[in-house]
Formats: sequence, C-alpha cells, structure tokens
Amino acid sequence: MGEDLSDLQYIDARIVSRIKAFVLVGQQFSDTPVFIQRGAITRFYKALCRVQELCLLSNPYPLTDVDQLICLKNLQIDLSVDEFPYLHGAIQQLPRLGVLDIVFKKHWSARKYPYTLLPGENTPAIENAVPSTYRHGTNIIDASDLPPISTSLYYVSIAHSGPEMFHRACILIRSLPNLTKVAVHESNALDILEFNRIRGRGVKTEVYG
Repeated sequence: MGEDLSDLQYIDARIVSRIKAFVLVGQQFSDTPVFIQRGAITRFYKALCRVQELCLLSNPYPLTDVDQLICLKNLQIDLSVDEFPYLHGAIQQLPRLGVLDIVFKKHWSARKYPYTLLPGENTPAIENAVPSTYRHGTNIIDASDLPPISTSLYYVSIAHSGPEMFHRACILIRSLPNLTKVAVHESNALDILEFNRIRGRGVKTEVYG
C-alpha cells in the first residue's frame, strides 16, 4: 500500500492497521506547499502497528515517533545532514529492525522541505543525537569510538552520499554489533580508508552503481 503525504489525513486507520508493507512518499518538486501537522504523522504511525516493511521518502518528520513501529523489520528512509545524527537513537527504539536502506537528500536541505512545517513543529522527537564527541563514564572520546548499541540490524545499504555523510554512516555502522553485510554506492567505495575499516570487522561488503 502507498500514499502521498498530502493525502495523509484521509487515510483510514482501520485499513492501515492491517497492512504489512507501506510506502509513504511526497511531491518532491511541487510548487504548492502542503501543510502537514506533526500530530498527523504521530497518529498515522500509531495506526501502522503491524507494518513490517516501510518506505519513508520526502517525509518532513522522518524520525518522529518511529518508536511506534514496534514490528518494523525493513526500513528505507531519506535523511539530510541535519537529521542523520538522530538515526542512531531511532535504531535503538526499533527492536526488530534488520534491514536499513539509507538515502541522503540531494535536492533540498532539512530546512527547505517542499512542505510547510507549522511553527514549533520542526524539532526532532528523538533528542539523543550523536555528537562529535561522546561521554563514556568520565571519559570523552571521539564519536568514531561509539560503543555497540542494542539492535538486531544485520544489513545496511548506503546510497550515494559524498565523503562527509559516508563517514557519518560508517560511525553508525561500527556501532552495530550484529551487522553481517553492507552495500554502498560505488562513489562511497572510493573512500578506501572507511571502506577497509568496515571490511576489517569481518563484515561482507557489496558495491553497486
């Protein structure tokens, strides 16, 4: 089942609660802004109580209330540079998540959505973003040394992202204890240092173009 974000308010929650896979997309290049309340996203996620596969593209609140999706096993999501750090905390709230496909926004920034965010509603729901440094006990260490997080993730796919975002993605990858395979776009594979650090953990790597 799939819907556009502009039709979100018309979706019957009774139908949504029975589906196992859902695609939520938006009009990326529409000239007409769509007014979406954060509360509408929250109510919709609560209705998706049984969904196992979810594709969230062009969602102005990509990580808002994802902890409602307790049955989620497969997630495809697009994130901006500003949103990506919050993914670390979101993953820990999805106990059954096994497959994660990360797509990075290329045509707009986190503050220039094709949707109009209502005042005071553009704050991420998940506040424990990954900072540039991480406090572990009394020691402050680099974020690249993040301790393992509790997750069942075993497969991560990273689309074309550029060096900075790929580096951030690799920080996340190194904190996933059950990871067995990583698929990256061929442009990311050019970052030999990061790519070899992934391979050095014994994780299988796949390059696509």
